[in-house]
Amino acid sequence: MQRFLHRLWRLVHALAPRLAAPGTPLPAPLSADDRELHRRTHETIRRVSDDVVERLHFNTAVAAVMELVNALGEASGQTSPAVLREAIDATLLLLAPFVPHIASELWEAAGHARALDAERWPAADPGALARELIELPVQVNGKLRGRLTLRPTRASSRRWPRRSPTRTSRHTWLGGRSARWYSCPAACST
Repeated sequence: MQRFLHRLWRLVHALAPRLAAPGTPLPAPLSADDRELHRRTHETIRRVSDDVVERLHFNTAVAAVMELVNALGEASGQTSPAVLREAIDATLLLLAPFVPHIASELWEAAGHARALDAERWPAADPGALARELIELPVQVNGKLRGRLTLRPTRASSRRWPRRSPTRTSRHTWLGGRSARWYSCPAACST
């Protein structure tokens, strides 16, 4: 945990000069990198809210924030200042119940005038959670044989056999047996 907090401290101080002013709206057409960081931010807000409020699983909530910080570190070079601001602010708000003093110091370092404890808990935007493409694994006898990349609107299980790996490779993998197609509706909805 100490290494994570040191990494977060360095990241916030490094990104502070690049952040947009607090309250800056997001740019209207988001680039692909901006859209991905925006989606991951709201996905983390949803996960942490569910873990802390509904299930009281604090370790998974902190792990979700760690994943967001990793994504922030990877995407910090090519994302817009407003999207970075949103991600940093959400990270600090989500960490406030766990490490209030560090989160408050970083909140001030990020350029906020109001105190962190005066802010509202962030809410996930359902529109930001939608993915443009989803990737589904293709398994034969428990072994990964390929992946399908589909748009969520076209991810109905009726279309999977037509989009799966070629017929000859399927025949080789199945050894003459018929294929059974299983779907997971939860994978298509997030």
